[in-house]
Amino acid sequence: MTRNCKRLLLAGVLLCLCNRVCATPQKDALWEQQANAQKTWQVGLAKLLVTKAPQFKGLIELQRDLQLTFIDMRSMKYHYLLENDRGRITRDSGWSAWANFEWSSEDDAKLEAEEPGYVKLGIRKRTLSEKNQGHPSWPELRKVFAEVRAEQQYQALHKQLMGALEEIGLSLKKDAADNKQR
Repeated sequence: MTRNCKRLLLAGVLLCLCNRVCATPQKDALWEQQANAQKTWQVGLAKLLVTKAPQFKGLIELQRDLQLTFIDMRSMKYHYLLENDRGRITRDSGWSAWANFEWSSEDDAKLEAEEPGYVKLGIRKRTLSEKNQGHPSWPELRKVFAEVRAEQQYQALHKQLMGALEEIGLSLKKDAADNKQR
């Protein structure tokens, strides 16, 4: 192989690596924005519900913690796919397609084998789910939730979440349009 061919090959490899490294942060930033919006919603909703129904504080916090665990697990799955199978993350079909990527039990097994933090989250999810499932206070808490949904504080929290998700969706659409022009 000639010296110029080696240089050209090296330049191509470096370009591919740079493209992979440089493209990831923006998508990661959007995912983090989405995850943070979901977490803000869960924490805000829990605070509001505890204010309205302090007798259910334990169950409300249990449900919040379970939802936060789901969000953290989904984030680990997303980052796993970014590193291992980017093609499964759909970026050009809006927020829902992007956030609801396919995930299998085989994927779970692979991620568990690679990431001890994911295993810990799985254990946490099971523990919280067992405590949450069939909790005797759920029927009463559902009634409180139905009442709270009509209140301004709830509407403001929900509007904040929907605004953040809409903004992310617009960013994804803009990215898809920019990529088509390239």
